[in-house]
Amino acid sequence: MSEEIKESSKDVLIALRAAIQAAYKLAPGAVSMMLIVFSLFSLIALVSSEFMVGCITMIVFFSALFLYHRTQNIGEAVVALSGGLLATFAVSWQFETFLLFSIAWVALISYVLLYGSISLASQDEFILRDAAIVINLSKHEEIEQQLRAIARKIDAKKLGPIERAQVLRYFAHRGLPVEEMEAGLRATDTLSINFDSEALAIAEIIFDVYTVKGSIADSLYPNIPDFIYDLVKKNRLLPEYFIKGFQTSRSLILSGTFEADNYFEFLVEAIRIGVDISDLNSYLKEKMK
Repeated sequence: MSEEIKESSKDVLIALRAAIQAAYKLAPGAVSMMLIVFSLFSLIALVSSEFMVGCITMIVFFSALFLYHRTQNIGEAVVALSGGLLATFAVSWQFETFLLFSIAWVALISYVLLYGSISLASQDEFILRDAAIVINLSKHEEIEQQLRAIARKIDAKKLGPIERAQVLRYFAHRGLPVEEMEAGLRATDTLSINFDSEALAIAEIIFDVYTVKGSIADSLYPNIPDFIYDLVKKNRLLPEYFIKGFQTSRSLILSGTFEADNYFEFLVEAIRIGVDISDLNSYLKEKMK
């Protein structure tokens, strides 16, 4: 029986080490930070009981602050803060109790960070694989690596990893060549910052304008993002109105009914004079007569 217990304990330790190593590879910063925090808590516990209370008070405060940030409910945050402070001051903190509290708290934060990292990585992988399959089923693994390299290559100021993957998948479904996706992704990131809008809505505008103006990878880039930005800002349009108006009437420019320059001129005019979205297509068609 004792040998079985030893073997089981050994297996547990091996599994724990493997889990820590895997977690470190996935999120080295998070694991390192948790180890530093745990070591700091242990040092505080050895130094002074006042430091222990102060440390736990800060944890309660920032936990309540995080709760408010997530729920936007001041009542829940106040209750959480009050309950946490009452419990903190009601307990006579000793090294053992503080150490147990620290272990539980660090374990919870570690789990949340690692679970979030794993979920993010798996979602990103699924989206890029889907995009690669759309482009070429027989070579999807190779293309997936190319898309992953593109997503990591750009120094995105606004788009997160999931948004970058979603934009690449959108381009894949629209038939944009892989060699032009990096330029398209950069353009989408640039306009997302300027317009503070959803990435896919911006990607749609980028792709459609490039469709009628030229290739994304040619000399027009990055002039097209500048063109769209100047069009909105110089005419003092709200970006959300411009995006909604474009989405409603984009078929007119893609079908060749309008020349690009005429379309944008009339679209800006319609938005500025307050044409209702439901009447936008009729108004634009009337302008072409």
